[in-house]
Amino acid sequence: MIRRVIMPIVFLLVGAGIMYWLLGHHIVITDSDRVIVPKASMGLSDSYVDIVDWTAEDFKEHPELTKALVDNGHGDLIVETAGQKILDAVKSKADEWFKGDK
Repeated sequence: MIRRVIMPIVFLLVGAGIMYWLLGHHIVITDSDRVIVPKASMGLSDSYVDIVDWTAEDFKEHPELTKALVDNGHGDLIVETAGQKILDAVKSKADEWFKGDK
């Protein structure tokens, strides 16, 4: 009888602890791995974010996430992700230019 009462309470407490932790952290997915940084304030916004296809504009739209990444030593992810899009566009234009030259 006690087991039927204790087990749901334990699962409820574990679930609440996990939710509390998730509300206080950003989980960021990159090309190579996952990065976990603390949030400045508790909330659901940007709790789980995939920045693989993000541009500089996307980072401007999520200032709390951007600040958290920079403050925790992951500012290179912002430059790397946004800069990679620009680099890919330049390479594409160069390929088009060289192919059209022949």
